Amino acid sequence: MDIVMIGQNIARLRRMNNLTQEKLAEALKVSAPAVSRWENGRSLPDISLLPELATIFDCTIDHLLMAERKQDMICSVSQSTLEDIPVLSLAEQIINIMEGKNMIGMTNQSIMNAFSEKHGHLGDVSVIRNRSTRSEKNIINSITLKVNGREYHLLEKLLFGDMTELYRTKLLCDFGISIPIVYKIDFKEKNILLEDLSEDYICGREFDDDTSNGKIYREAYSDIISAAAQFHLSFWDNGNAFQQIGLPWHLQNEQNFRIHIEGMRHDLNTFLQLFPDKLSSQEIQCYTDALKLLEKDMPDVIKDRFHKGKNITIIQGDLNPSNVFVFKADHSNVKFIDMEAVRMGLPTEDLAMFLALHVEPGQDAIEYLKKYYVEISKKVKDYSIRDFLNDYMEAIMMTMFHPIGVVGVRMKIYDERMIKCAIKAYEVFVKNINLVYEMLEK
Repeated sequence: MDIVMIGQNIARLRRMNNLTQEKLAEALKVSAPAVSRWENGRSLPDISLLPELATIFDCTIDHLLMAERKQDMICSVSQSTLEDIPVLSLAEQIINIMEGKNMIGMTNQSIMNAFSEKHGHLGDVSVIRNRSTRSEKNIINSITLKVNGREYHLLEKLLFGDMTELYRTKLLCDFGISIPIVYKIDFKEKNILLEDLSEDYICGREFDDDTSNGKIYREAYSDIISAAAQFHLSFWDNGNAFQQIGLPWHLQNEQNFRIHIEGMRHDLNTFLQLFPDKLSSQEIQCYTDALKLLEKDMPDVIKDRFHKGKNITIIQGDLNPSNVFVFKADHSNVKFIDMEAVRMGLPTEDLAMFLALHVEPGQDAIEYLKKYYVEISKKVKDYSIRDFLNDYMEAIMMTMFHPIGVVGVRMKIYDERMIKCAIKAYEVFVKNINLVYEMLEK
């Protein structure tokens, strides 16, 4: 699909209607950078925005998506095809045709073959295609397989552009990490077929809800921490895995990290401009002090730990509750999803994302930190409790900028709860680290 041509078309139509990128973004309730990405050919608008875009530009969706030389491609969508695949809108079908893809992703036969490879031949199998959702990064198709009267729920994810998630998922599968069952990864077609957890598991986005699911999930925190420990132990000081994944850019050398710090400082200043008077002077001081401590501490961590592969592991990278599912019937069964952020890191970075930013930023987190350390210590003998707490302190200082930079500056969202959690974790585990040492060593 020539997304550059579509971007140029959107830009042309916007200018014809005397709209700035900012005004168009405001009308669509998206960010101006999102509009810029469309027009530069770096991404596509979400499918749900196409009717509104067409209304704003006073044109058809076909005209919006396709330059003149592409118009004849609509004719290749036969009437019988449209009748056979009702779950896709016309606009989505056009997008898929322009990409040269099967309009529904994998064929039914491919899905059945992939399923049989995992479970063996199970007799009569039928494929039912349910909802299809689209974002700037992917299309996700919900699929039900009926096998001898029993239903199996699958997801097919078709990626646009970056295939990092596919490679990271393949690595985790090779190491037996607790993730949804992966039936097929197709690097050529940029798609993946995997287990849909939504029927039998509870997603962590309900962690704070006053519901039965929220209660079950909160009871599972200890099991989630244990699962994170096992995840990290699978890759602990594993040079072979590290070679496959490589160091993140900001950890490759001290110069890169200092550039990274300047980016964090810029995010903080931009956040304060976007959301004036939201942070107190004391809270702002926490962030500026964290930057100074990171500048002082992390160069040695990069040199002595990351460059030597010592007490370093591969982390999930975005271990927020929405990416952690627990089994409804037995919450000791924990699975992680969404692997595009998987990278080398301090083991405590996942803990800080899960605990400090979400479920337990204060002293009550100590019981979970103890549990994690006990699990790690069963196999790792040269990682002291002080080393572990120092890592958690560093991880909190890095992670506390997530609600400032990613959520605040890039998503234009003021997430008060997450920011308050980050500051509380900083005050407990960074400003009073010696007290925490004493409590943990008892």
